[in-house]
Amino acid sequence: MTASPAPKKAPAARRPASPRLKLMPPAHARPARPATAPNVTAGGPSLVWADEPAALHGEGLAEWRRLARVFAAERDRFTEADRAGLVAFCTFWSDFCAATADVRERGVTVEGRSSADSGRRVKNPSLAAGREASQQLRLWAVQLQLTPAARRSEDRIPTADAGNPFAG
Repeated sequence: MTASPAPKKAPAARRPASPRLKLMPPAHARPARPATAPNVTAGGPSLVWADEPAALHGEGLAEWRRLARVFAAERDRFTEADRAGLVAFCTFWSDFCAATADVRERGVTVEGRSSADSGRRVKNPSLAAGREASQQLRLWAVQLQLTPAARRSEDRIPTADAGNPFAG
């Protein structure tokens, strides 16, 4: 018995052409965006500076009060959502001040305390603590826009372009 040739496959159906891009109607034909509700801010209500965090003391609390005076005229500059970041900034400020005071008082090197370092001078651990606090301060200052450079970069962030039909 001879094998019959395999039947030919029917040609595949052509896929329909992809739809053409649709142009958006002109801005005047689109419905206007609803106005935001009055007195609604992202991040909640304005920060109440008088409500001082219980976690702060000493230099950290003094920094909180200094920021409160500096930003008293800018009531909406910070919201309650910023509170934790501001507390962290003030806490690291307190840590930085304590480390700096210790280095000033005891010096850059101190007597070793471990058995391996007994009888010799080692680098003051407050140097590392101060450096870590300084790095955290810098990060939080940028995040909270407490530096002129951070505020300038915020001004450069593009906002939704009214002429761009794809914006917002």
